[in-house]
Order: sequence, then C-alpha cells, then structure tokens
Amino acid sequence: MFTDGNPNATAGEFSVMITWGDGQSSAGTLTALGGGQFTVSGSHVYADENPTGYMVAVSIRDIAGGNTASAASTAVIADAPLSATGTTFNGQV
Repeated sequence: MFTDGNPNATAGEFSVMITWGDGQSSAGTLTALGGGQFTVSGSHVYADENPTGYMVAVSIRDIAGGNTASAASTAVIADAPLSATGTTFNGQV
C-alpha cells in the first residue's frame, strides 16, 4: 500500500512497474482505497524455483509530477509438489 499527499488522487495519475527479479518486468495495477491510499498488485509465473529468493522491486511514478517511490522484497519460489493421476495400464496394447 502507498499513500499520496493528495487525498483526491486517482489511480490514473500514477504508473507502476514491477521487476520480478528473474529478468522479467510488467506493469502493476493500482487500486484506489480513498483518501490518497492505494494498493499495488501484479502477478507473475516464475520458470524456475529459487529457494534463496528473487528480488522483487516495485516502482511507482507520479505521471504529472515525475516523483517516484519504490519498495523491494524477496520472493522465495519452491518447487511445486508432484502428483500423479491416471488409469491403470495392464501392459497390453
């Protein structure tokens, strides 16, 4: 969540870029909560696990004023558990 000093600010006044730490980036989505408060969201599918983590960074830019804010965190990606489904095969073709 971030807060703009203008309580009447709208999501359209900002741009958001999320850098996912694996060489990929995408635009984030802002949702206005009112009173100048916003949430930032995005989604990404990682190709590989990384138990030590990918550094994820969010950059928010005020389009008109050019001011920016940023935040960073680590996304730890574990290997997905395997499961098998199917039918029994009796070995005959």
